[in-house]
Amino acid sequence: MQISLKQQHLHKNSNNRAGTLGQSGTALSLDPVIPSGVTLAEVLGLVEVLGERGFDIPISAGGRSRFFHGSSEFLSLLTTAEILGLVSRTDHRIFLTDTGLGFLKADFPEQMGVLRAKLSRIEPFKSTLDLLTNSKSVNVSEISRKLSEKYEMGDFDPKLTRLVLIEWGLPTGLLKYDTKGGFRLG
Repeated sequence: MQISLKQQHLHKNSNNRAGTLGQSGTALSLDPVIPSGVTLAEVLGLVEVLGERGFDIPISAGGRSRFFHGSSEFLSLLTTAEILGLVSRTDHRIFLTDTGLGFLKADFPEQMGVLRAKLSRIEPFKSTLDLLTNSKSVNVSEISRKLSEKYEMGDFDPKLTRLVLIEWGLPTGLLKYDTKGGFRLG
């Protein structure tokens, strides 16, 4: 059974104990996962739209909003920005964190540097970097296998894993993609 990165992320967040997963009854401390349906451009846009003042937005417990139809996508975007430490939210307010404010004021190369540092602690990048300590290049099937073992949830979808690694890893300079379909350090 293959599980998308977004499903894995949502499953992790829906567990009774945040940050724990596993089929064994033992709690595992797991790293956050970038959902496959969220792009770098969307996060950059959210930071830009929020600006220095933040935004009041009515979001119900189910994620419904008058402003954002297809709200599960918006909540994935919001969660990703939170994982990156750029955004915080209260019941009805979304605002930039201090890191987010600095990010907003930084130029593009500095923004990519901030994201590069943050991504190195978030899956699937953390596992990719771990695999790259022993190899010059690693393919997506190796990365997906490592993630599947770590999360004990079935197979991670290699296509979605590749998509996330390319979408986030290449523009930030964290990773490079070689002609043989492997990832290496940027």
